[in-house]
Amino acid sequence: MTRVHPAMQPVDSKRLRIGLMISVVLVTSCAVHTPHDRGFVSSELSARAGSGLREPGVAGEFDVPEGVSLADGLTESEAVALALWNNAAFQANLAALGFSRADLLRAGLLRNPVLSVLFGRGSKQMEMTLAWPIDELWLRPRRIVAARLDAERIARGLVQSGLDQIRDTRIAYADAVQARDEAALEDERALVAERIAAIERRRLETGDSSALEADVSRMDAVQADQFRRSAALRSETAQARLRAALGLASNDETLELQVEPLAADDLGAIEPMVEAALAARPDLRAAESVVEAAGRRLGLERASIGQWIGLLDANNPASSDRETGPGLQWEIPIFNANRHGVARAKAEIEQASWRYVGLRQEIEREVREAAGRLGDAREAEREWNDVIVPGLDALSCRTARAVDAGEQAGSALWQSKLRLVEARLAATAAAAATRRARAQWVRAIGWDPSYHPSAPAAAEDRSPRSAALGSTRR
Repeated sequence: MTRVHPAMQPVDSKRLRIGLMISVVLVTSCAVHTPHDRGFVSSELSARAGSGLREPGVAGEFDVPEGVSLADGLTESEAVALALWNNAAFQANLAALGFSRADLLRAGLLRNPVLSVLFGRGSKQMEMTLAWPIDELWLRPRRIVAARLDAERIARGLVQSGLDQIRDTRIAYADAVQARDEAALEDERALVAERIAAIERRRLETGDSSALEADVSRMDAVQADQFRRSAALRSETAQARLRAALGLASNDETLELQVEPLAADDLGAIEPMVEAALAARPDLRAAESVVEAAGRRLGLERASIGQWIGLLDANNPASSDRETGPGLQWEIPIFNANRHGVARAKAEIEQASWRYVGLRQEIEREVREAAGRLGDAREAEREWNDVIVPGLDALSCRTARAVDAGEQAGSALWQSKLRLVEARLAATAAAAATRRARAQWVRAIGWDPSYHPSAPAAAEDRSPRSAALGSTRR
């Protein structure tokens, strides 16, 4: 009687199936999901800037958020909400969430088992072997963790992209407001310059003025008219850029802009502001995820030295019952110990760590510069609006009374009006500079204090690796 090796003794097929099912359940129990999805990006942007994201829709379909209306004029906050909902470039960036979701799903996939069949012929028995890489049991969870960190990096990077879009929209809005106001003031300046030129012509005709003075006033009027046409063109261009930022189609319809007063932000001390920005900036948190994901991939590469494959062999010899038995196949890491994969993972950690340090330094520089520029811009705007423009306005009134009393020539009144218009132009530029500086400052610190008094991410727990990196300064 043919003797059967103990390893090839028949086994209970029901028990074997149950064991395989339990193994698969244990492997797949590490659920493939991530909280860093579109809802996460939307809630982060809403907390940081007061506006979230729309639900995914048809590409090119313009939609208006609830509470936003173009009929009663467009405020800056409404412009931000429209841009986050409809800007094509930003919506294209949001598609990266789908890529991260697909990568996470791929990381959670199990490799298919391989069935090998050797058909019997003549005296040769039929043999079947089922092979499955059992190293999936410890590699799959590591892959999922790394993919989740990549998904977090992408999501936080999209939050930063949203903050960039908000900044660009606010700058475009400030440019459009400035161009609109300057166009109106340039019309007024051209009218004043033409009145001065007309007065000088009459004085030349009566012999009270020289030809030189008349020619100077005439050229001033010509120059003012050129400024008026250029300002009108700048206003149209700024409107077109704002419409593009909002995702609106280009047409001749002019957006009515309703300017809201800027929030009175308390800049305070610079060091606490820098620390708050380092805690709040989503791109820095994304960089932390890159470092941690690189560390996870290093562990994955080290665990991938030598492939382990579980075998289930079965045959049906003619002289005995069917024989079934397990087996194991291991790739002996003699020539290839995955040293290249480990070395590459180490290099990725080093690169990600230096990029993290460089980004911290860049954030500190951005916050300091943005705060300084905002402070200077506000001081310049205050000087123009509270001192220079009111002073020239009072001077114009005094000149008007002097002209009425016959103490000054009529051209003196128009000259004072011209200086007042020029001061208002400078004040308009200063106000726009303040809005642009504040947009840069909000982007630098990572949140808008008018919507969130403190850094929204300051209370988030950091990983041990991120905390260690966060303590590194310069």
